[in-house]
Amino acid sequence: MLLHEPFAPFIDMINKCEKMALLQSADQMIEIRDLRNQIAHEYLPDAIRELATEVIELSANLLNNIESCNIFLQNRGWV
Repeated sequence: MLLHEPFAPFIDMINKCEKMALLQSADQMIEIRDLRNQIAHEYLPDAIRELATEVIELSANLLNNIESCNIFLQNRGWV
């Protein structure tokens, strides 16, 4: 938006990143985003505690996707 690029929905962008091998799994990233949204909108401490298990489970997926992104950038000499 700041650079006047056309708007693209998150799902479209994340799917494109998967096709480019920037990420391992678009579905995993969408699941992680949904969990983040649940956490951000949850106001009951007990409910947050219940989400902790899912956060731990999805952390490995997030780290794998971060590593894929890092490899993508290194292969292009961008980092």
